[in-house]
Amino acid sequence: IWQNGWDDPIYVRTVSGMRTREAAVPIAKTDWGMFYKLLEKAMKGRRELPVKPEDAIHLLMIIEAAGKSARTAQAVRIRNW
Repeated sequence: IWQNGWDDPIYVRTVSGMRTREAAVPIAKTDWGMFYKLLEKAMKGRRELPVKPEDAIHLLMIIEAAGKSARTAQAVRIRNW
């Protein structure tokens, strides 16, 4: 996995046997100012969190699986999704 710049896509390389593939994954445009405004409202009890805790946990599971896959060069199944 690599990226050239903040606004550039992330590139992912996969290897299966003797076959290597690369794919560009576009980056979603974000509005950090709006995120922090929504977070402030959530902390004051006026709305729900802009990112649900269970979504953050799922992201961490993906990151951990990607790291394990990179270390072992094996596909990693994410359990208990």
